[in-house]
Amino acid sequence: MANKGRLQIDEIIQVTDKSIQDLFTESFYELEQILETLKTKKLNSKTTTGLKNYLIIRLVSLIESFCKDLTRKIIDGYHLEPKGIFEKDEIKISILDLDEIKKNEKITVGRIISKEINFQNPQEIDFVFSKLICDSFFSQVKERANTKMFSMKKDGVDYFFNWDDFHELFKIRHGLIHEMSDVNFDYNKSVTYYANSLLFLSYALSITTDKAKELGKIK
Repeated sequence: MANKGRLQIDEIIQVTDKSIQDLFTESFYELEQILETLKTKKLNSKTTTGLKNYLIIRLVSLIESFCKDLTRKIIDGYHLEPKGIFEKDEIKISILDLDEIKKNEKITVGRIISKEINFQNPQEIDFVFSKLICDSFFSQVKERANTKMFSMKKDGVDYFFNWDDFHELFKIRHGLIHEMSDVNFDYNKSVTYYANSLLFLSYALSITTDKAKELGKIK
């Protein structure tokens, strides 16, 4: 959960103020290009598998970056207290960094907290946002997903959020990174994982924004 080492001040200062919309747009273009290549180009099997492997890794990275940015924004933007996320509500900070923390306005509570969290698995996502904004974040996602509030159209097909596909995405990514496995699914399944990722982010943004407005005070 928390990074037990010294707080990485330089990395916190370098965090950009890129909007969630900008992150979404940039990733959307790249991912669409990958899918278009898989759909229209004649590729050998190794190249196809490599692109699909990259797609999965990139989707999980997008979710992680999105959650980090969202955490930072709701803590700093709505004055929410990040209690219960870390053991004893503590983060290790060196006295050598205190002066820099005091004088540099880029070092905010939201930036510090988001830097210390690893969002590379669904359990951590649920845990952090449940502590920040509601008792059970994933229950809120499921509830809204059941209403089919958001959908995505791709290749003439309407995609809706699927909980099993969302969790499967992380399992596949774990295998790719830690077991050097390769994916084994067709183009349509690639689109399913892509759509589920973007739909999850839509629900996450909708829920956290609504709950943060209820709980916090906008700067």
